[in-house]
Amino acid sequence: AEIAGEGAEVVSPEALSKYCSGLEGVDIKGEHAALACNEIQADGIGRRRFVALLQQHMKVLKEIAVTDTFDLKACKTLRKAEPNETFEVLEGPEADEKMGLVRVKARGLKDGIEGWISVSGNKGTPFMADCDKPYYFCYHEVDIQSEFETGADTSLVRRAKVGELLEHLEGPRKLEGKPVIRGKAKAVKDSALGFVTIKDSAGTEVAEIAKFHICIASVAMTDDLDVKKGKVIRKLAVSEVFEVLEGPMEAGDSGVTRVRGRAAKDGKEGWITPKGNAGSVFTRETGRHYRMVKEAPLDKSSVDHAQVRMLEVGEVVELLIPPKESKPAPVHRAKVRAVLDAVEGWCTVRVGAMARCLPGFRCARDVPLRADKAKDSAQVRSIAKGELMELEQGPEEGPGGELWIKLKAEKDGAIGWTPVRPAGEAPAWEPKLMSA
Repeated sequence: AEIAGEGAEVVSPEALSKYCSGLEGVDIKGEHAALACNEIQADGIGRRRFVALLQQHMKVLKEIAVTDTFDLKACKTLRKAEPNETFEVLEGPEADEKMGLVRVKARGLKDGIEGWISVSGNKGTPFMADCDKPYYFCYHEVDIQSEFETGADTSLVRRAKVGELLEHLEGPRKLEGKPVIRGKAKAVKDSALGFVTIKDSAGTEVAEIAKFHICIASVAMTDDLDVKKGKVIRKLAVSEVFEVLEGPMEAGDSGVTRVRGRAAKDGKEGWITPKGNAGSVFTRETGRHYRMVKEAPLDKSSVDHAQVRMLEVGEVVELLIPPKESKPAPVHRAKVRAVLDAVEGWCTVRVGAMARCLPGFRCARDVPLRADKAKDSAQVRSIAKGELMELEQGPEEGPGGELWIKLKAEKDGAIGWTPVRPAGEAPAWEPKLMSA
């Protein structure tokens, strides 16, 4: 933003020229900066291209030691870098004249470790090679959370949309599942079925048992504690559920004990008689209704955390199966930064939900390449199924919140915009996936 200007999506030749002209001790003429800008990316440098100029990533070709210092004779091995592992270069490359090696200081994306690595051996054997910055492509919505751990202190930063690109900053790292208390439940509001967490892995109560009664016989709800004075609001049917708000209290001199409740069906409130003075039982406590004290997902199964929907604070669920302790399967978590808005956080890497990719796409069906982020803008040309494209910019939101990407055709250098996942249409683009 400092270089591009407030609200600008790209660094224009004029903006770069102005910025370079104002730098002290830097002898770069404005017109030269503008020429460089156009050479890097026509019509201005997008965020991805700009970051790529400042960062260098390398892929491990052969197993090689990561050491704590540059000097191999005095260093200690921190760990072994494995083939296909990605590192971000922090310093170098520097030549070790005595050993005949070229080395870099780098940070491993897998675990964040920093150390020195040999890029090539004394006989020219390559151990590492330059590679593109890795990303994740979202096939489904993905929760970006504040912490690596998934307990009570983890909050939702933002939910990434389908088609978003997330910069891969760290991980994925294995997170062992911790015991939680869960149960199969039905949401009272809409009868949605799924599995809900009662107590999370940190021991924090997510849902608390609430005092609910179920009608085992039809019973009147009145507007006054005193049955003789009260007017009937309506009759509660057999199997209807209500929450106890007040009581039990004795209703005048009738000898009847009553409670004030709220019907789950329509929210109406009034006084109800659980048990008559002759011993007739009209309602009984369920012992299986819980109120949500924290927002939490209603999951499709006890193992897979695919959501039915989110349960709101204050919402009531009925447990169909008693809650029991379970230990979730381990998951892998990655630290990411959204290209869309630079939001950072941790997400769970699930097969089918997201995949590691490079900044490129393959056309999945014939689509038009547009001059701007609008379906009525001029067509640059038609892109044929199977064509390979390089990511220039985006994803960015276009009209109606739809995500668009600016691509450059490998075939002829044609540049233009296209929706990542056009609404109501078959997917048009598939990301260029990385090898394992």
